[in-house]
Amino acid sequence: MSRTDPCGDPPRPTLLPVHRSTLAWVQVRVRRWHIIRWMITALAAAALTMSVTGARSAALRARRQWGDTLTVWVAVRPLDAGHLISPSDLQRRELPVGAIPGDSSTADPSGSRLRDAVTTGEVMRIGRLAPEGAGTMAARLRPNTRGVTLRVDEGSVLAEGDTADLIAMMGGRPVATAARVIAAGDGWATFAVADNMVSAVVNELSVGGVMPVLAP
Repeated sequence: MSRTDPCGDPPRPTLLPVHRSTLAWVQVRVRRWHIIRWMITALAAAALTMSVTGARSAALRARRQWGDTLTVWVAVRPLDAGHLISPSDLQRRELPVGAIPGDSSTADPSGSRLRDAVTTGEVMRIGRLAPEGAGTMAARLRPNTRGVTLRVDEGSVLAEGDTADLIAMMGGRPVATAARVIAAGDGWATFAVADNMVSAVVNELSVGGVMPVLAP
């Protein structure tokens, strides 16, 4: 439809209802697209901000770990398991926090025995110290284990630090597994046997004996 101007101007087009509807639909879609684009931009900016903040926090943590220091005790020579630590075995050293084990001993460990061997320069850790009053052999036992000494063949290859399964001579069944050798001599070896396996080993010793079998 067109309307004619009384002054003789050319007629101006009039939008039909269908055209108005189409134009309104386009306008709504355009507004929605602008809103969606704004939301996407805002989310991307937020994600970038979080990423930068996280990276900055990680960098600050790393700087603190390697910048801050702590004075700890380190071994000045190799020390065997069961060794009674003396002041001459140790040296105080200031190290970056990031290079120190979480259970490092800040107190002087002199007078304690070692549960495991340590190497030169190794930080003294609480987990490597035996309970107070433990003897040379008992100090080598880890928590929840007991020492069981067995006869072994002359010239046995078992050595301290090895792991063995203890097999019943009668029936051939394992009565203890992953028993660590804490000491060995000519014709004997002492094994750290888990608490819940000690009774089975003792029972088999009273019947027919047990045989240690080297395990990986």
